[in-house]
Amino acid sequence: MDDIHGPLYRLRGAEQVVGLEVRGDGHTWDLWVGGGTIVALRPAPPAFADDSDDESDGDGGNGGNRGRGRGRGSDDDVPTIDCSGLVVLPGLVDLHVHAAGDCGELGYADRGPEATLQDLLNAGVTTFVGVLGRDAVSRGPAALLAKVRGLAAAGGITGLCVSGAADGRWPPASATGDGLRSDLELLSEVAGSGTYAVSDPDGPTAALSPSELLRAAQDTLAAGALARKAGLVYCSLGPGDAGLDPLRDLVLRLPTVAAGAAAGNGASFAGGALSRLLPSVGSPRDAAAGADDLASWLADGGRLNLSAGGPGAGGGVAGCVNACLYLLRAVTRGSPAKARMARRGSGGGGDDGAAPLPLRGDASDASESALGRLTVSSGAFAALPRAADGPPASQDGRPLLRSARPEALLEVVRRLCLEHGVPLVDAAALATVNPAAALGPQGEGKGRVALG
Repeated sequence: MDDIHGPLYRLRGAEQVVGLEVRGDGHTWDLWVGGGTIVALRPAPPAFADDSDDESDGDGGNGGNRGRGRGRGSDDDVPTIDCSGLVVLPGLVDLHVHAAGDCGELGYADRGPEATLQDLLNAGVTTFVGVLGRDAVSRGPAALLAKVRGLAAAGGITGLCVSGAADGRWPPASATGDGLRSDLELLSEVAGSGTYAVSDPDGPTAALSPSELLRAAQDTLAAGALARKAGLVYCSLGPGDAGLDPLRDLVLRLPTVAAGAAAGNGASFAGGALSRLLPSVGSPRDAAAGADDLASWLADGGRLNLSAGGPGAGGGVAGCVNACLYLLRAVTRGSPAKARMARRGSGGGGDDGAAPLPLRGDASDASESALGRLTVSSGAFAALPRAADGPPASQDGRPLLRSARPEALLEVVRRLCLEHGVPLVDAAALATVNPAAALGPQGEGKGRVALG
């Protein structure tokens, strides 16, 4: 470890290390982190199990409390962080963050806050994709790009963004001023375009016409292939009766995208154009399409993002958790995996008592692969709708701003695991390996705990 540049730390005695698999099996784990990478991962020596009470040198008499110390078991006096009873998770990958803030229903009086580095890191997010809301003028693509670059430059986080906005404008706004193709090809941070309204006839902004949406998708996919990016087409699924049918029609009209056009994450891009569309919905119950239609989309090779930042009974963290459980059951209904996974035990897998199934796409079973294309995002810093009886007020009479928070992402993982019996490695995949796979080459090495 002598060739490591920068401080070296030891994470001692972690109960589990979650990456592509759970490492546990009755013993604890030590990790050495230095120079921004994991340089070693190995089982903790048994002697460490009982030495925390004696540990006092180097941490101000902190004893067995968790924190930085220089325990007698540390290699070469490497500063040590006691992780006894804790779980090491990869940094979360959030595909939908209003990093430059959002504009709510009250216009300029309702401008939400911008993201801060501390907000994101405290929520466990180390990779994010910035998006724009309906205001693409005062907070346009150039401002979003500058914000993304500023957060990344502060360190400890990877920032990406999409070209365009959710304002229904044609042609979409762009950071370069020369269209979304130029953004995707020339700006390394741009991962796709959007967000485009789908099946939302009564939405706050006009949806693109079918021909405009086709052109936007064509440009995004073509530029993404040239720039070796996923070229994701962000869509917001509304409550209209058409459901996902407009996107199914779009796929039929799009040119075939070669599986290797944006090679980088292997099988993640074998689905062609279908795998580049990313519809987002607060809850299957919010869309007339319903869970079955969303599950069919996943089974056919599409990706689907569930937002944990929406308001109301059908949205937010609770709605997102329920949506995950609905889709889990719908996708696996009648599949060979259902009987196999049922043998794991009931474990509180939802209202019907069925055992939860893996939410990863690294297995051969078709249903598991479909669930591997399911992701969760926070929608952080998006302005939330006001109550029907008017905006709440603070004590001094000014409007009380409400915006989605990045902590919602980890809360979804926590509830799926602790309240519904979904294995931690599978629940975490929704916010780690699955969104990293959706990002293609730009997501390489993200969402997993691995050496180097």
